[in-house]
Amino acid sequence: MNKFARRVDRDADGLSLQIEIKQAVFAAGWDWRDTFTLGGGFPDGIAAVEWLNVLVEIKRAGEMLNANEKKFWNSWRGLKIIAFNGQDAVNKLSTLRREYGDGRRGKR
Repeated sequence: MNKFARRVDRDADGLSLQIEIKQAVFAAGWDWRDTFTLGGGFPDGIAAVEWLNVLVEIKRAGEMLNANEKKFWNSWRGLKIIAFNGQDAVNKLSTLRREYGDGRRGKR
């Protein structure tokens, strides 16, 4: 097993949360790129729709950011979410899309 395969977050049943979230994001009309192999605290994926790009950190329920993730998270000024499952990701991305729909916060 390569070092990156061990980094894939899994739920209590051993199912890949990355796959669940990626499929949910695609089904909601967003694009997805895996980034979990980048390291250095960079989030696990990027979701994009129209001009909107959102970094997505994937965590199991109750799991916290590690030290590298916290450092990155606190320094990144762009849009980002922590997703715990596919529906959570879609809900949070939908909220951001409504809020930033035309590129101007609060203007739709």
